[in-house]
Amino acid sequence: MHSRKTDKIEYLNINVTNHKFEYIFDKYYSQIMNRRYSANLIFIDQTGIKHVTSDRFLKIMNLNRTDFLFFISSSAIKRFIKEEGFRNHFGNISQEIRKTNPNNIHREVAKFYRSLIPKNTEMHLIPFTLKKGKNYYGLIFATKHIRGAEKFLKVCWDKDKITGDANFDIDNSKIDLDKPALFDEMNKSTKLNEFEKELRGKILEKNLKTNVEIFKFTISNAFLAEHAREVIRILKKDKLIEKKVNISYDSCIKKKKEEKINVLK
Repeated sequence: MHSRKTDKIEYLNINVTNHKFEYIFDKYYSQIMNRRYSANLIFIDQTGIKHVTSDRFLKIMNLNRTDFLFFISSSAIKRFIKEEGFRNHFGNISQEIRKTNPNNIHREVAKFYRSLIPKNTEMHLIPFTLKKGKNYYGLIFATKHIRGAEKFLKVCWDKDKITGDANFDIDNSKIDLDKPALFDEMNKSTKLNEFEKELRGKILEKNLKTNVEIFKFTISNAFLAEHAREVIRILKKDKLIEKKVNISYDSCIKKKKEEKINVLK
């Protein structure tokens, strides 16, 4: 049986169909591929994730001006990972998922999709975990555009100022920014401390030589420009670099104002 309903809301057309995913994917994929100037957002919910094979993931990723958003149930994946369909879908990470606590499964799923991205391909894939009652869910946002990645990250870090990862204390860090600890590093998550350490090392070792490189590295690691600016501030304070540089989307990408980092050592 086939049913279709079309509703019109001024500028928006909504088409509802009960065709199989494979048919809908192929039909609309060709339409999206042939649109030169329109932007697209593809939303895939938890019941469709098993259909997003590595081949389909790469096909979506190859679309121009297209962002996509996965919604998954981490709890459901944990519950059904022993079933053949899920095992075949997640392949090598199936065993990792079986050993992982439900609150961290979303991170493992994000790693899986990240591993499918070809080298030297600019694709930002950002996870955010949601807890509702005893169940865990996840959003995975993917975009080729660094501006889109930054906007999504700003929402994540606004909701979770500790790790930018979840709407709860995902790492059980027990950090309370309203009652800060005496030492600054104790008010930062392990994730943030490790990022700052890695960024500091890459700058001092001259692996990242400009503000543009620093900005791209920061966003690709799911942090914000303000996190990188803090590292730059401390390096300047400690007289390890000559001067501060501008790190923001407007300076680094939009206006293309590239500034070199002069390391003093």
